[in-house]
Amino acid sequence: MMLKRARLIESGSEKSPAVIELTNASIAMKQSIIRSVDNLIVVLNLQIEGAKNKEEQTNKKIAGVPQKEQEMFPIQ
Repeated sequence: MMLKRARLIESGSEKSPAVIELTNASIAMKQSIIRSVDNLIVVLNLQIEGAKNKEEQTNKKIAGVPQKEQEMFPIQ
């Protein structure tokens, strides 16, 4: 799209309707890409938080195992 725009500018002017249309389309595309990347960042951050929470829960379970074993020895 940018190459086509550059060719049109070479053969005409930046004020030509075709150039303006391509400029607007490229701006819209850029904004769309930025929004998509921002959304991906949000999703990845949520996944990281979920993984951290699972890790924390797992670590708590692991830390609790020796205590449970100590509690069971007197019972035996």
